[in-house]
Amino acid sequence: METIIERTSRLPEDCELDPGIDGHGAAVDPKCPVCWEPLKTLEHMFLSCRLALELWERSGLGTSMVRQPPVNFALFLRRFFEQETNVERIIRFVALLWRIWKSRNWVVFDQVQFGMSTLVRQFEEQVREWLALIESGNYKQVQEQQGRGESGGVKGLQPAMPYCCFVDGAVLDGSHGAGGMVVYDGLGRVCFVQGFRYAGLVDPFLVELVAFRDAVQCRSLKGLVEVQFCGDAKVAIDKIQTRDARDVKGGRILEEIRKLRHFYQRFEVAFVGRSNNRVAHEVVRKTLSLLPASVDTFDFYRWFAFEM
Repeated sequence: METIIERTSRLPEDCELDPGIDGHGAAVDPKCPVCWEPLKTLEHMFLSCRLALELWERSGLGTSMVRQPPVNFALFLRRFFEQETNVERIIRFVALLWRIWKSRNWVVFDQVQFGMSTLVRQFEEQVREWLALIESGNYKQVQEQQGRGESGGVKGLQPAMPYCCFVDGAVLDGSHGAGGMVVYDGLGRVCFVQGFRYAGLVDPFLVELVAFRDAVQCRSLKGLVEVQFCGDAKVAIDKIQTRDARDVKGGRILEEIRKLRHFYQRFEVAFVGRSNNRVAHEVVRKTLSLLPASVDTFDFYRWFAFEM
């Protein structure tokens, strides 16, 4: 399969936005210094996703554990629109995304099995909305739509993807410590996923965090663990640390939590405060400190998924 750069290099060598939103998008010249940076980054991401998908399939996890390949796309979009201020680059970047999507050559998107119809609809609607705003000259509204939300940029992702799973997160987002990363999903939810030692594979689908106001609900997608943190994040941290999680500010978190022998071993997902993601780091540090030294995180991950 040809790469994005190979494909776009055959297009007319200009940097003008094609009229309409019929799938042609913009003619992006890879040699143009204005277009090159987002194109180069997108190309790198595209190749990384292909490699990640191959690793995912070879490991057997793609069919046996989680039926969705890893996608770095959501984090990339959030960071691009938070950092980019050049309107022309935004125009060409959005048009390039539209062209790639309509070509159906983005292998990761084509092979998504879980939530595919929702992803297609949301992505297509969002790009059409962006292009319509751009054509109307309303650049400011486009940038505002992709602006930083209360929880570190979540609002910019809300319409983009229904789910996201990060691979090789240290490359695209190395600011959250070795082996860990922050996940912002396409519904505006914030997840902190502590990565495990098997390089390149992180699976936030087994345990999902939903952040809303001052409460967080954490549940296993396999129905094995259900926890609800209510109230102040610091109180929740203290309760976890002391292994007394029956009640936080009057809200029952989990009854007889100590009887769930898998809970602390599997608790690689941490509370994320509405406005302070450092809370998540503290929870991860404290909960992982409870793990027996003999536990191999990746092996336990596989065992948890297959045996339970």
